[in-house]
Amino acid sequence: MWNCVLHSTSDLVIDTVHTQFVNQMGGDLLSAMQPLWHTTTDCNEIVTDLLDPVSGHATDQRRTTVDYPGTSTDQMVTQGVSIVVSWVTPRPGKHGRGRIFLPGPVITGYTAAGLFTAGTTAAVKNAAASFLSDFGPYATVVLLNKATRGTTPVTDARVSNKPSYQRRRMNKVAAVYA
Repeated sequence: MWNCVLHSTSDLVIDTVHTQFVNQMGGDLLSAMQPLWHTTTDCNEIVTDLLDPVSGHATDQRRTTVDYPGTSTDQMVTQGVSIVVSWVTPRPGKHGRGRIFLPGPVITGYTAAGLFTAGTTAAVKNAAASFLSDFGPYATVVLLNKATRGTTPVTDARVSNKPSYQRRRMNKVAAVYA
């Protein structure tokens, strides 16, 4: 199970923002990921939480069941490997950096050296940038500083050709020693 957290700010009601988030995320980023994912990988739910600006706790929530299955039958790599979308902001330093981890592509998305192909990174980067643009009229994607509750607007997306790894995906797997 993968969870990707994305923060945004808006003056619109949660129902409008959630509907547009589902539409734009599905139409841009998730549909671009489908040919990169194995048929056993599927995005099946999108959740929007309304956060209290003072406490940072969720005060309302909308959930939508979706179905964005992978369409590739190429060989799958281990589930811990991910492709990372880095959010670009005008703010330098730690509070100006953010990212989401998405399930990694099938084996044909990699070069012989084990890096993502230029086509793979371009497809994900372009889809993330399209999402930011298409979702922009409804909400501004931001980085949230949990300590101060301050936000920094995201202006663009980047995708590295270097695979990342979600270590926590293996937390519940028992080790077997030889």
